[in-house]
Amino acid sequence: MKLMYQKIKFGIVFMSILSFFVVSCNNTVDSEQYVNKIGTVDLPNLSNDINSKNSIEADRVDMNKVTLIKPVKADLPKNINVTLPDFGKYTDVQEKKRAFFNFMRPIIQSENQKVLIERGKVLGLLEKVNAGEKLTEDNILYLKKLVKSYRVKGVEDVTSKKAFLKLLLHIDEVPVELGLAQCANESAWGTSYFAKKGNNMFGQWCFTGGCGIVPRGRAKGATHEVAVFDDVAHSVKVYIKNLNSHPAYQLLRTTRYKMRAAKARPTGEAVAIGLQKYSGIGMEYVETLRSMMRVNKDYMGLGDI
Repeated sequence: MKLMYQKIKFGIVFMSILSFFVVSCNNTVDSEQYVNKIGTVDLPNLSNDINSKNSIEADRVDMNKVTLIKPVKADLPKNINVTLPDFGKYTDVQEKKRAFFNFMRPIIQSENQKVLIERGKVLGLLEKVNAGEKLTEDNILYLKKLVKSYRVKGVEDVTSKKAFLKLLLHIDEVPVELGLAQCANESAWGTSYFAKKGNNMFGQWCFTGGCGIVPRGRAKGATHEVAVFDDVAHSVKVYIKNLNSHPAYQLLRTTRYKMRAAKARPTGEAVAIGLQKYSGIGMEYVETLRSMMRVNKDYMGLGDI
């Protein structure tokens, strides 16, 4: 069982995710316009407290090997299946890989798209501030809710450049190829006990009694359980929120932000550096994910990523 840092009560996490998606934000970017904001709005420079020596790996990204941002909305099916199929029935490895990625890909893309819509709204408000416009009370309330939901620290004035910087560090997509590799690794290609019994695709833990499944061999005195989710989409939603909010994954977010600031698409191989604390094996875990992305690239259905 991988070491997880998701220490928020499971129920609170779910409710907070639901709540900030339904908050209205007057005069901001709608769901069809967000793609026009992602790569066009100039991002604030990283402040010294964020751009620390701990994020030096982010400076090692070879910008000649990454893809410039092309704001294309994901072409998602209208009805996405979120019920875990029986992947144990496959005997052909290649067929199993394609089936697994074809199932998980639209779910990850859909949940990412919700996050990108939120990001587009924040970018729209940043444009207003840069233009000298005063934000409405509803705008300010919306930003405050995001600050709380994403566990953003050190923000007093939500209309400041520092606040926008920190929000935009947190509110962004997880590269699809990284999510695919990680869920394949953590769920044993959808066949693990916790995947089948709890729709848990990423090895997520919860810490409230009765919130999930007590794992066999849990250490004496430990209180964690393996979280149970309503469906696979719910698992993906909480996984993305965890990477976007927990302090353990600051390096992932910093690396991703630097690539955004350079008008490049954040890649799974680059931002995986920030997942050293997702597992007790540190860099070995990062290299495992990078290897899985390279080996399984042709099965993921993502084209030339």
